[in-house]
Amino acid sequence: MTGLFAAQTAAVVGHILINILIAHSGLGIVNALFVKCLIQAEVAHNRVAFKRHQTDIEKYIRNFSSKGKIKKPLFNLAVVSVAHCAFQNRIAKESSVNAIVEYAKNKFGTSESRFINALLRKVCRENAVFHAHLPSDLQKRWRSEFGNDFIMQAEKCLSQESEQHFRLRKGFEIDGFQAEKIAPDLLSEFDFYKTCEIDKCLESKCFCDGGIYVQDAATGVAVEVLKKYVSRDKGRFIDVCGAPGGKAIMFHDLFPAWHISIGDRSEKRHERTKENLVRLKIDADLITCDASSDKFKEKYDVLFADVPCSNSGVFRKRPDVLYRLNEKTLNEIVQIQCSILDNVCDAVADGGLLLYSTCSIESVEDTFQIKKFCQRHNEFELLEERLTLPTLEHDGAYCACLRRKTPICNEGNLLGTYRTLDQCN
Repeated sequence: MTGLFAAQTAAVVGHILINILIAHSGLGIVNALFVKCLIQAEVAHNRVAFKRHQTDIEKYIRNFSSKGKIKKPLFNLAVVSVAHCAFQNRIAKESSVNAIVEYAKNKFGTSESRFINALLRKVCRENAVFHAHLPSDLQKRWRSEFGNDFIMQAEKCLSQESEQHFRLRKGFEIDGFQAEKIAPDLLSEFDFYKTCEIDKCLESKCFCDGGIYVQDAATGVAVEVLKKYVSRDKGRFIDVCGAPGGKAIMFHDLFPAWHISIGDRSEKRHERTKENLVRLKIDADLITCDASSDKFKEKYDVLFADVPCSNSGVFRKRPDVLYRLNEKTLNEIVQIQCSILDNVCDAVADGGLLLYSTCSIESVEDTFQIKKFCQRHNEFELLEERLTLPTLEHDGAYCACLRRKTPICNEGNLLGTYRTLDQCN
């Protein structure tokens, strides 16, 4: 089921239901628009619920069909329609079914609409319950790589809606809302919390004064790994794919005397970076650049490459990513990551650190990517790498910390060999 067609189909279903509700509600125009916004929000919510349960829903439909294989467009409509009937609660199910069946009749024909009608009536009559499962091909791959315990943990994560997480900066206290500390075993330098009162959190004095940054606890692992290898009080730091600034801000909080630069190819994303820096009262240089091709004029003591990735580690929040993890997509992403690494490594000063990170748990984006980079660039040595698998308390992530070796010189000429900082001291 292609993501584009599924999204288009879900949008059609949502549009039909919005119009039906408004037409039969007798509401004024203002209230009608308000209801439309509510339904659109619910449609968006249902898409997330649908993706969490897509594998089980597809299995249910295939078992229901007596004719075996269903044509793809009709199957796509069936999947999103079943998800809608199973998870929405703002419109009477009878009205929903009637609207979807009428659409199916106009779009595909009488026979197809009868199939949709029988399917949805069965779902409603039985109050069908769907369970969260990983896609079968992904489940097989991850079971081979991470084991059965992880598969059970992953599907437990997938079955529950993700709570809102945030980092509380040192020197601040939570005020005006309830929150619970999480992931104490994952991090030692940063304090993370979860809350069911995110609206109150974002309106709190603590947030407005710069004491809170909304992010997942897994984002702190890379910065804590980096801290082990930073030996100086001052230096030059850059996050080359850094908008909206979360990890650079974490580095600043550990090393406030360092000069911070944040790069990103999107000026629009940098608008959020500016907002965050102003609220948190942090000075940093913002650079608009394409990390895969633009050359950096400066040399940096620490260069952070938090690269674009498949997002496979954040499926708790974005279950749709599970259905985009095909070979073609992964290969394209890996090539982008490779281009960024090969381009930005020249901007790392001798003896400086290169920190590579993703929010993916796919080995081709993580360990294999770094292994191939080191084969191409023997001037770098791998100091440490760490894979964090997702749990109920945090997302998944990967990071690798590398150091550029210092060239051995003879009368000012590079010999093409390198030594580590330990050998230089």
